[in-house]
Amino acid sequence: YAVLDEQTAEFQGNNIAGIEVAGRIGDVGMTLGAINDIGKRSGSKAEGKTSLLFDLGYTPDELPGLTLEAGVLSQEEYNATTNPRSAGTLYDLNTEYSWHHKGHEGAVGFDYLVVSDIVDIAYDVWFECAPRPAYALGLRFGGVSWDQTIAGSNADDNTVATVYLAYRPTPLLSLALELRDGSANANKTLNGSLNQGELTAISGISEGTQAVVDIVARF
Repeated sequence: YAVLDEQTAEFQGNNIAGIEVAGRIGDVGMTLGAINDIGKRSGSKAEGKTSLLFDLGYTPDELPGLTLEAGVLSQEEYNATTNPRSAGTLYDLNTEYSWHHKGHEGAVGFDYLVVSDIVDIAYDVWFECAPRPAYALGLRFGGVSWDQTIAGSNADDNTVATVYLAYRPTPLLSLALELRDGSANANKTLNGSLNQGELTAISGISEGTQAVVDIVARF
């Protein structure tokens, strides 16, 4: 997910500025937008340019819970001098299937991103379930592979496995634990135009194991 966050430079996270029109015909939803170039950075080639986006989603009535979505988002292409952080045009495919059965909930999904520059592909395979209303479990495995002409032939794929556990003992209190184990070319000499820190920022994947605890109380 950080691949897109890192590209949207005008605002923090993956927020964008522009206008879009969305509509639906039967099972198919469509979105068309014109926005500031998502890689708009001061002094870059993207300043004053426009990104175009098109998104197509399909949710068949015959199979409740299934969602298929494909989209494309343009931006100014990579240039080592005037646009060095741009991944160029992005093509995204997402699919998700969710279910509810006798009080149990679950979902499984696959996200696949094809990129013009810097990154070749990025992907996530994930699963989540709530066997009881107060409990939730999530599993995810994802990776980012690099364009060797920019990142260099020594840059291995960055991969990460994540386990997420949540418990809500009362409606006003929730506890969550996330464990991430990542592989991110640490201590490796790279021979491309991007350094290790830049690859980590783009992929959002750090080397080693991380644990995050989240406690939310409502008053």
